Amino acid sequence: MEKINTVSILGCGWLGLPLAKALCQMGLLVKGSTTRPEKLPLLEKAGIKPFLLTLSPLPEGEGWAGFLDTEALIINIPPQTEKKGPDFHPTQIQALLEMVANSVPLPKIIFVSATSVYPDTGEWVTEISPALSAENTGNPALWQAEQLLRQAYKGDWLIVRLGGLLGYERIPGQYFAGKQNLRTGHIPVNFIHRDDAQAILQKLLFTSLSNEIFNAVSPLHPPRQVVYLQNAAAFGFPPPTFDESMPLSKAYKLVSGEKLQKALNYHFVYPDPLEYRYEKKII
Repeated sequence: MEKINTVSILGCGWLGLPLAKALCQMGLLVKGSTTRPEKLPLLEKAGIKPFLLTLSPLPEGEGWAGFLDTEALIINIPPQTEKKGPDFHPTQIQALLEMVANSVPLPKIIFVSATSVYPDTGEWVTEISPALSAENTGNPALWQAEQLLRQAYKGDWLIVRLGGLLGYERIPGQYFAGKQNLRTGHIPVNFIHRDDAQAILQKLLFTSLSNEIFNAVSPLHPPRQVVYLQNAAAFGFPPPTFDESMPLSKAYKLVSGEKLQKALNYHFVYPDPLEYRYEKKII
């Protein structure tokens, strides 16, 4: 296990904040960023050294030099492709890497990506198959951001491609409550519970693994229809209906997380999306 005393988390949101709190409880000095001034007291109260920083897409805010003076940086910011366009996130990462290159030596970066980088193949995908390219990716913005990190950063890096991030108040069935004649009920899910995503990032932070890409998804992949209907029954959502007359679509993929499980000897808290822990519903 690597010895790390200081970590910076760029993006203390739904995943980053509980991760930062957990690392503080381990005794680490945690520097956390937010783009919202009203959130600074919340970070400070949790023992996190707060920074008000933005990449929009170029750096804004004071304190970047202090934030990047760290032993490990976890990049956990959404690509915002739908709102900002496909070039926004790569430009963010390029600007960040330029600051890193001009800062004190930063030994380790963990980049939080997503399994959406894989195209829909109708079959299993792994970290090496299918071979990804600018023309063969399901998420060009994230794929390009990954390439920038791999090509420009001279220290140790890890890329973690998370499945659909769920748990607590994020309940997949709530987003399809009452929808009619859904045509994708047969498609298998590639989900991960927030508790597992947090635990995996913690373990990767202290591992000697470097220059690797890992998929992080729950090992079981039930069909969407089963998940949505179970959520509806458990939380009182109006159940969706499904068009069973449509031919089975191959517009999906099954993401394998076997590489990560073996590398970390990781045992999932929630291996089955049908057993995820939720706390409340929001419609």
